[in-house]
Amino acid sequence: KLAIDKSVKALQYVVNQTIEICKYTLEYKCDPTQYMLFCTTKDDLILDAFVCIKKEFQTVEICEIAVKQCWKALKFVKKEFQTEEICKIAVKQCWKALEFVKIEFQTEEICKLAIEQDLKAFKFIEPDCITEEVYKFFKDCELKKYYENLSLNVKYSVLIIVLASIIANSLIKFYK
Repeated sequence: KLAIDKSVKALQYVVNQTIEICKYTLEYKCDPTQYMLFCTTKDDLILDAFVCIKKEFQTVEICEIAVKQCWKALKFVKKEFQTEEICKIAVKQCWKALEFVKIEFQTEEICKLAIEQDLKAFKFIEPDCITEEVYKFFKDCELKKYYENLSLNVKYSVLIIVLASIIANSLIKFYK
């Protein structure tokens, strides 16, 4: 623990790594304020510590701790320890995590979480995972984003056209 207290990278030199030491490093020692390195971010510290954990000590619990603190850790999670919950945690933090989500965990919910944050997430969805519901959600978000980007004058014009159409349809029904 003394070495890890000085630097999270020291974990790679710990001969007798244990689950407890790995958890200690990820949960308590990945705070950039403890180090006088102004260029170090918490994400960098988490990733440095996570990649120093020996593969035999990577567990679902350890992976979840790392991903909760930094979505980028998902990239280094061994495939057998990737769970739907860990993937959801990562994607909630950043849509880019979808790139590292195994195909069986690219559920409608996880895909929608990513698309909702940024439409570019659609490119990371495996073709087999693009259901009708996911595609419809993407199109709805795309339309919403397009509408948000329209100028105020165009929005008013669209609103006036829609209202005029509604009034015209009502009048036609009234006079029939």
